[in-house]
Amino acid sequence: MGSGLSVFPNPASDEVIIELSSNSGANVLRVLNMDGRVVDTRRISATRTVLDVSDLAIGVYVIEVHGPDGGSVQVRFVRR
Repeated sequence: MGSGLSVFPNPASDEVIIELSSNSGANVLRVLNMDGRVVDTRRISATRTVLDVSDLAIGVYVIEVHGPDGGSVQVRFVRR
């Protein structure tokens, strides 16, 4: 998996847009809090995904995207 992962706006209050430079159609997206606990998991098949973060507590989170090849990329974002 390439390193082309963008998350914006950052910080965010209601939703974030997640963009991948390419997508094989079988990626798994996970959102983790700073304790490492997974707070959301979903499969994504598009290069652009809108994620509702309005129910997350204010704080810092990590978005991980895992590709079918075993590779992964991470980006931190702030929920305000």
